[in-house]
Amino acid sequence: MLEKKWNNIAPEVPQDFHNKFEDTLKQIEQADSVDKKYKRKKSVDDY
Repeated sequence: MLEKKWNNIAPEVPQDFHNKFEDTLKQIEQADSVDKKYKRKKSVDDY
């Protein structure tokens, strides 16, 4: 009985949202890798 109640509780998410989300994740990963490279170079130069 409870299964029927909870089956349709989540709204449908448009494909456009998924696409924007993936793009945002890629931007974050790229910025993070650039940030790590910069920090690595900086710490090596300090020694």
